[in-house]
Amino acid sequence: MLRMISFKTEYTNLLANKNFYEQDFKDKNMHIYNCKEWCAKENFCQKYLTNAEINIDDFSFVNYLAYIFYPPLYFTGPIITFNSFMFQIKTQFKYLNGRSEKIYYLLRYIALFISFEIYNSLFYTNAVMTNSNNKHIRDKLDNYTLILSCFSLLIFLWFKFSVIWKGARLWAWLDGINTEENMNRCMMNNYCFQDFWRAWHRSFNQWLIRYIYIPLGGEKYMFIIIWILFSFVALWHDLSWDLLVWAWFICIFMIPEVFGRKYFNRKDVSCIYNYIAFIFE
Repeated sequence: MLRMISFKTEYTNLLANKNFYEQDFKDKNMHIYNCKEWCAKENFCQKYLTNAEINIDDFSFVNYLAYIFYPPLYFTGPIITFNSFMFQIKTQFKYLNGRSEKIYYLLRYIALFISFEIYNSLFYTNAVMTNSNNKHIRDKLDNYTLILSCFSLLIFLWFKFSVIWKGARLWAWLDGINTEENMNRCMMNNYCFQDFWRAWHRSFNQWLIRYIYIPLGGEKYMFIIIWILFSFVALWHDLSWDLLVWAWFICIFMIPEVFGRKYFNRKDVSCIYNYIAFIFE
């Protein structure tokens, strides 16, 4: 569904001669100059690929089917925009095409998979918390153990999705298609809600920014848009009231943090650091 929306939105924008560029990508040449690690060396970062320019002739039915059903990303892979996909197909762009980089990423993936298997062998949190046959065990847990079990379940989910998404990204990369890295940081290496959600399903986060957040007004209407964003995310997962309530609770928890960031106006510093610095000033 996300790929269908990307194709149709990019086509409509091209016909209308407009584009929803990210704020720091309005000047492509300036971006290439500042992006010394990637774009200046013609490797092209994800921001460039997402905002890459393509022609109206690229929006053919054959390209549409190729984009929708691209095997490495069809079932579980990271989200990629149609612009990025077609730009890489046309230019035969090869991201990190050296053998050593491929071997390094493959070894990292194998290490992650083995770590996941070891975790499942030592901790039975997922079976205890999600299997209805183990309800009698959950009922005996005290509050402290229940909290730790929920946190351990979150680690299980991080492991599971990391293995799935990184495996799909590796497959696409071996085929020469560069995708955004989901789970691009450890789950416990986050200090606020916004950083957590940006890193969790990063490619989906970038999709939401391009096709919902920026068209609806961006930062100017952030306090309204986050309710629309997370409601969409919940309904995208499943048509369930439980997921909608989950999404709205996330918005409630996130609003104080957004207020804090706007008040201190230090986006380049983690929010926790800002709060602590304010207390000791």
